[in-house]
Amino acid sequence: MKVCPNCGFEAKPQANVFNAEGNLSEVKGRGKNKTWSEKLSPYEEQELFYRELLGIARERSYKSGWAFHQYRSKYKQNPDAGFQKTPVTPSDKTVNWIKHMWIKKRAAEAKQRGAFSGATF
Repeated sequence: MKVCPNCGFEAKPQANVFNAEGNLSEVKGRGKNKTWSEKLSPYEEQELFYRELLGIARERSYKSGWAFHQYRSKYKQNPDAGFQKTPVTPSDKTVNWIKHMWIKKRAAEAKQRGAFSGATF
C-alpha cells in the first residue's frame, strides 16, 4: 500500500481498483470513443501501427513483407528504417482497418467479375 508523504493517509483497496506506476493522463469519452490527452506523435503512431501489423502477421503466420505492404497501402510510403521490429498485440482499430481493406479488395474483385451487387444509394 502507498502512504501519502504529506498526511500519512493509507488508501485501502477497493473492488476493481489497483495502483500502478506511471504517468497520469486525462481520459475523455466513453467506450471506444475514449481519447487520451497525451496523443502519440505521427511518427510514434506510424511505428505502433507497423508493429501491430507485424503482430497480426505473426498471429496468422504471414511473412513480414505482408506488414510492409499493408503499411505502404495506408501511408503511401515505406516504413521508416528506425522503427522497432518487435511485434505487438494489434489494437481493435488496426484489426478493423485490415478487415476494411479485405472487404474493399473482395468487392473490387467481385465488381471486376461482374458479380458485385452492392447496395445503391
